[in-house]
Amino acid sequence: ARMSDRSFGRMRLVRPLLAGVRAGLTRLLASSAVDAERFRLLGFRDEEVIVTGNIKVDLVINPIADDAALKLKESLGFGAKDLILLGASTWADEGAALLRVWESVREAGDAPLRLLLVPRHAERRGEVEAIVKESGATYVLRSRDEIESEIEVCIADTTGELQRLTQIADIVFGGRTLPPHREGQTPVEAAGLGRALVVGPEMTNFRAIAHGLIEQGAARSVEDEAELRKVVRELVVDPAAREKMGACGEAWHRENRGALDLTIGEIQRVLEQR
Repeated sequence: ARMSDRSFGRMRLVRPLLAGVRAGLTRLLASSAVDAERFRLLGFRDEEVIVTGNIKVDLVINPIADDAALKLKESLGFGAKDLILLGASTWADEGAALLRVWESVREAGDAPLRLLLVPRHAERRGEVEAIVKESGATYVLRSRDEIESEIEVCIADTTGELQRLTQIADIVFGGRTLPPHREGQTPVEAAGLGRALVVGPEMTNFRAIAHGLIEQGAARSVEDEAELRKVVRELVVDPAAREKMGACGEAWHRENRGALDLTIGEIQRVLEQR
């Protein structure tokens, strides 16, 4: 269980009304120590609340071979030597911000950088396409267009592909994190796949995970679009920094797995008591 900032603020206002909810629970398995403390402040007993960690960290990583990654890259319209900036699960306004960042870094001429946008909701494809089209960049819409030549921007408006697409990226921006967004999408895949990760300043839905990644050197946090532009350019020109961040992300993922086993173990203990 997780208790977001917004939900915690609301729940505190109606704390007396939660007695019925608390009475129906045998165990509350919290995804972090912060979440556990919030549940205790809402009246859940210490013996009911146990920190097991975030099950999202236990996702299965399915790496693809180098030749398959190259074919995927080419199928999107990118060249073998292109660097890829991935906007992973982007929300409103973030696509436009990433496009401006990409244009700025590309104009600096430091490296052949391409942009891969994966909007969080595929139904926003029209909105994202309009922004890219207006910029004058050459682009394709993955769900619709045939690749006839190399392009600059690919809008991956499909579902279930993010893990594969992350594996051809050199720099990943975690969506729903650039102000005014503050909630965040899970950064675990990018870290587990060893990609240099950049996120916005708060990540309230994944605060503990984001803090751990930043502390370990696997991710960098930016306050706004201007800082995002600066950090992306730094990473574009510094392959050693990208490699180091990726290695730190893989190490963090290995060290923090185990929430699923802890959860199953706690369920088994409850069942045995019954």
